[in-house]
Amino acid sequence: MSILPTWPIAAGCLALGILGGAYVDHQIMDAKIQKITAAHTEQLRVREVQRATDERVARERENALATRAGQIEQEKENAINAVRTDADALIARLRQQAASKPASPGRVPSAAATCETPAGATVPDRAGEDLVRLAARADELRTALGACYQSYDSLR
Repeated sequence: MSILPTWPIAAGCLALGILGGAYVDHQIMDAKIQKITAAHTEQLRVREVQRATDERVARERENALATRAGQIEQEKENAINAVRTDADALIARLRQQAASKPASPGRVPSAAATCETPAGATVPDRAGEDLVRLAARADELRTALGACYQSYDSLR
């Protein structure tokens, strides 16, 4: 009785294993990998669509905020121009009143016109213009502060 050599059996088993592995890899595992890849690709697509939507919404909000900031700035400039116009008109009236004061009865120049403050101090006529300018500056700052608050509140 002759003994069969074992190497042909081992080679056959190896060939069957390689063929079986290739079949499992190409037929079964490829289908699973394609399914996973398709799901992953779909997740990436959905994520990309969501990101694009978020960017569009963010751009729209940014444009709306920029538009509102521009409106607030324009309102501030209009208010400041109105304050300056009112102050200039008041200063012109003060100058006109000072220029139209009658001369003293004896044609003798009178002392510089002054007015007395509640504290008893005297304020020269020219100080009226300075006070109007100071009040106008305060109104401008108040308007700018209000615009700043409006801009901050519009961000909420």
